Amino acid sequence: MATERTHKIRGIRQDKGAQLRNQWLEATFSECEPLIFSDLEKGERFISMPRPGDNSGHGGLLNGAWIFMKINPVTEKGRYGSMPNNAIRLIDGVMTHITHDMLVYKVQ
Repeated sequence: MATERTHKIRGIRQDKGAQLRNQWLEATFSECEPLIFSDLEKGERFISMPRPGDNSGHGGLLNGAWIFMKINPVTEKGRYGSMPNNAIRLIDGVMTHITHDMLVYKVQ
């Protein structure tokens, strides 16, 4: 869900968006090589990288990002079947499943 800040900002910085996009497009493949969830060790903290079009959903570039910690997988029967939870959101302790190939930033 887009925040009030997102609604206020959206559309007024398109030049900055174009600049950011062009910088990434001009970078070499090795300069863009990402860290993925499976690269992290258990106990390491991370945020997921925003994806294009995500400014209204899970944070994107205009909203905040949740900080998670990778944990040993815990399987719980529930609304998502038996998918193992392998990360915990640090602000409230909610456990979640992160795919092995999700792009992440490691947080120190």
